[in-house]
Amino acid sequence: MDDRAQAIIAAMAKLSRRQRTAIVLHYYGGYSAREIAGLTGSAGATVGVHLHRGRKRLREILGDIDE
Repeated sequence: MDDRAQAIIAAMAKLSRRQRTAIVLHYYGGYSAREIAGLTGSAGATVGVHLHRGRKRLREILGDIDE
């Protein structure tokens, strides 16, 4: 596994469980926020918040990992 993949895995581990679940289901599972809401029993808007905050937190942790 390369350094970039390891950095992403470490950053994902720092997210809350709900943020991590939303991000994994959305980006790796291909589910929409509405579908994730149905799977997790959350409101669609709540899933949207988890995605937004999770992406923001990942940007904070990772910065620009391509440099």
